[in-house]
Amino acid sequence: MIGPIERIRQMRSRRNAAIERGVAAILDLGSAKVSCVLLKFDQLLLNGTGLQPKLHVLGAATIASRGVRCGEIQDRRELEKSIMRVLTVAQGKAHIRVDHAFICTSGGSLESHRPVNTVKINGGRISADDIARVVSTTDLPELAEHRTYISVQPVNYAIDHRHEISDPRNLKGNLLSVDLHAVSADRTTIDAIVNAVEKCNLAVCGIFSSAQASAMSALVESEQDLGAACVDIGAGVISLAVYYRKNVVFTRTVKLGGRHVTNDICGALSVAEPVAERMKTMHGSLFFEPRDDEEMIAFRDVDGRHGTISKAHLNFFIKPRMEEILETVAAIFADTDFACLPGQSIVLTGGCSQIQDLDSTARKILGPHVRFGVPVRLSGLPQEIAGPQYSAVVGTCLTAMVPQAEMSDFQLAGNAARRKKIGRTFRWIAENV
Repeated sequence: MIGPIERIRQMRSRRNAAIERGVAAILDLGSAKVSCVLLKFDQLLLNGTGLQPKLHVLGAATIASRGVRCGEIQDRRELEKSIMRVLTVAQGKAHIRVDHAFICTSGGSLESHRPVNTVKINGGRISADDIARVVSTTDLPELAEHRTYISVQPVNYAIDHRHEISDPRNLKGNLLSVDLHAVSADRTTIDAIVNAVEKCNLAVCGIFSSAQASAMSALVESEQDLGAACVDIGAGVISLAVYYRKNVVFTRTVKLGGRHVTNDICGALSVAEPVAERMKTMHGSLFFEPRDDEEMIAFRDVDGRHGTISKAHLNFFIKPRMEEILETVAAIFADTDFACLPGQSIVLTGGCSQIQDLDSTARKILGPHVRFGVPVRLSGLPQEIAGPQYSAVVGTCLTAMVPQAEMSDFQLAGNAARRKKIGRTFRWIAENV
């Protein structure tokens, strides 16, 4: 069994193959929907503002998800069918076939780890080899046997007592330190996802957490720099990511989401899930008005009997669960260093963030600096994937085009530097002995 760093390295090499091929599929494997975007790699230049890359989307498709519950794989064969079906629709729109895929998932009970490492520099100028050495020799926390790393990225450097250095090259010091942000997930879930995608004749070029992907697309540049959190409220999972200095410093997923609200309505009214979902989407609200007692909503239960319920009564089932979701998010932030960041904005995105009047309730529980986020308006972004429920898939497109450095990249650089040094030694011996 290959190690997690070796797996990441293999995926990075496949990404290079995807770039040479010119096109790749972006797959967002959610609990409610599976989205596929066919991304072309021939336009990696920045747009006119010089800040954001330009997307060239050849085709996009979304279908209902099967085989996934609360981010976890319940039926791999059903998931394979969903992937193949959405891929077929997207390829049909683009009239092209793809061989590589980037995966976005909220499954696997994602968790953050912050390993650190320090090496001696002896007062000289710091080179790229020194950076490769400090990153590649960092010891990662030992995980339980059933867990694995899906991402390990450097997020902060320090030289002696100077902290928060983004690029330490050519600076002088005696000690060089690095902070890494590692994301771990359940190994069984990740293996099941990779196997399902490979069964569809796709080579996996990368696995990204939906939390990081959503934050990449929903947070503006100033928020990513000063410190902000992105909360993607999906159907079965809440994905949280905290950005600081343009790097993710915290990631967490919670198995709670909009489907739990739907299930509450199903249990209270004895209606099928599609009926409850439609009632929640069309009539659900977190704010009570006097006229809500008079507004009646018709429905049909699982036995085919007709019934009615007031909007106020329906909201009575919705509000407690949404408050529980927001209070769970607040409790997680209370256990982190989020309150110490210069900026403390919280951006809500995801399909369940569209419930009416969620903003006022969120500000009472999470604080005043709360706003709703949608994918950034990139040039080339189709209107059909511009809603908040597509923040993760758009963020995955951005990450695939302009990926952040991984620990495996520095290991390759460190090995190359060592081979170069050994080569110089042998040449000196050959010339002087």
